[in-house]
Amino acid sequence: MSDWDIYKAFEESLTQFIDEIYKKHFGDDITIDRSTREDENEKKLFMDINFSIDTIIRFPNGSVLNLQEKSRQNTWLSKNEYTIQLFKDYKNEGKGEWFKLMAQFYFYGFANKESNGYSKYYILNVGVLRLALNSIDITKYPLMNNKEPLKSNFYCIPFKTIEELDKEFNGLILYKSDDTDN
Repeated sequence: MSDWDIYKAFEESLTQFIDEIYKKHFGDDITIDRSTREDENEKKLFMDINFSIDTIIRFPNGSVLNLQEKSRQNTWLSKNEYTIQLFKDYKNEGKGEWFKLMAQFYFYGFANKESNGYSKYYILNVGVLRLALNSIDITKYPLMNNKEPLKSNFYCIPFKTIEELDKEFNGLILYKSDDTDN
């Protein structure tokens, strides 16, 4: 199994816990519809690949929200940083979510040690996130390349910076877990 397959299996094992978080914040009566990798012709997967939209939340009144989701292993919790993919393939500059992210909100969480829930999570407002990140020099933050065979790279922005930007750009952080003191 490739590193990518292992990561996707890890992410997918946590979706039930993300659903619990969504129901906590958006109500028990929502419907959650998430893209999968099982059918590459699936419209939902098209939304993920082209617009970085993983999940659609439907409310009983018919209105919808869409979200990108990222779950990180607990070992990354000590770094406490938000990562945004610049290039899917940094050698060929295949555009990543920095260029394509069109989701309304972004669930970003760090799994607990047992990977059966979350130690820490944020739900970020992507529009406000874009404005906030465009107001700073993002290039001053580390640009990390994944190790081969993965080819993507990411800017690594401390959540302390995201918290500070939320003070200037009110509404950047829509929700967060109770233990997100930075």
